[in-house]
Amino acid sequence: MRNPASRRVQEKSGMQFEGIRRGDLLKNSVYEDHGMCAITRQDYLELQKE
Repeated sequence: MRNPASRRVQEKSGMQFEGIRRGDLLKNSVYEDHGMCAITRQDYLELQKE
């Protein structure tokens, strides 16, 4: 991944890394991989209780 700091911020906020979509983004005429992070509503609500 090109921006590991972004992934760390997402994980600190409760999101989980789900995988990499290879060749997903077209930037400057070059396809790049795209890391996917997500959080479920239930997980988010549990984090808000803490």
